[in-house]
Amino acid sequence: MTPKTIAVALAASLLSLSIWSLSWAQPDSAPAPGASAIGPIEVQVWNIHRAAGHIRVQICTRQTFADAHKACPYHADAPAHQGVTIVSVPDVPAGTYAAEVYQDDDDRNVLRRGPLGVPLEGVGFSNDAPVGVTPPRFNMAAFDFDPATPLALRIKLRYFPNL
Repeated sequence: MTPKTIAVALAASLLSLSIWSLSWAQPDSAPAPGASAIGPIEVQVWNIHRAAGHIRVQICTRQTFADAHKACPYHADAPAHQGVTIVSVPDVPAGTYAAEVYQDDDDRNVLRRGPLGVPLEGVGFSNDAPVGVTPPRFNMAAFDFDPATPLALRIKLRYFPNL
């Protein structure tokens, strides 16, 4: 080996050792540089009329809220219990969102609607945003989420025609 090759190999070894020691020194709980923190959002859904199917919760961005053709990026479900069901939506990054909830009482994974688009299963939105002929606007249901602070939403399930 030439002295130049030895110097390059030694420099590469020292560089990899220093990078390894830097990553080793970081605590496991700290997010990687550039990565954002994530956390769960707990949603307590109440006014459930009967224990049938699942309560489905979606945490939506402005672009996906109340749009049947777009999937909300964060979601979870739990078996429906008469009265109250708690659903925890995991791994949500910091941001501004709105929650949509419905009782999928026939477990078809879609909100059933009548001929005029009226929901045939219970529905609800964060901030208890009012439901009329159309879903509420995003701003009415929006909330800020910071994973460093636990968040528990309480959403009333409403049924047509008695919304």
